[in-house]
Amino acid sequence: MNEHRFDIRAVMPVVALGCAWGVVESFAGVSLRGSCARMFTGSLLTGASIFFFAAASGYGLRLIMLSVLPLIAGSLRIYTGFLLDQKIMSGAVANPVFAFWMECAAFMLVFFVARKCLSRGLTAGMTMGAFTAILAAVLFLPVKVFTGIPACVVPGGSTPLAVWGMPVGAVMGAVMMPFGLWAGRCLRNASATTSRRRCWMALACETAVSVLCVVVLTLVYV
Repeated sequence: MNEHRFDIRAVMPVVALGCAWGVVESFAGVSLRGSCARMFTGSLLTGASIFFFAAASGYGLRLIMLSVLPLIAGSLRIYTGFLLDQKIMSGAVANPVFAFWMECAAFMLVFFVARKCLSRGLTAGMTMGAFTAILAAVLFLPVKVFTGIPACVVPGGSTPLAVWGMPVGAVMGAVMMPFGLWAGRCLRNASATTSRRRCWMALACETAVSVLCVVVLTLVYV
């Protein structure tokens, strides 16, 4: 009976990582990605997303649980858009949220196919991160089919910024994948020695931090 009890340690990092990612995307996305002139912002943020997914995986969460991260981050991005009077179906909101889910899909696919390669060391992790970033960029290209809004292109040209920034995204992914896995393992080791009662207290603190994130975003953008 006890072996089937709910373990709060299995979901603790989801709230924290999702909110952290959402705040990063909201601040960087609103100030930078809203303009097509910032040619590498999307690629840099793709690398950032890989860190959060990798941290969740390093912690030991099941792949299906990773889908909660873009849900939280996307909600914060939509909320920020609301504060700025941006329509949900706009290039500044809908397209980034679509990108969140494509980044999640890319990570889950690469991790599912090649996760056994991680035992080969740092090089394997970096390679997986680079491929994840490239795949996320490719999956983002048909964004107009889903949102009705075309992807930003290089000023004066027709090359999508997602393609233009692939090398930058690949480098970021190569760095962030092993770093995120390491951070997730550190978090898992710390929580393994923490009592269930303290885990519930930690979750309560994370929830409070989540509310604080919303308050901060409100104060910044209102």
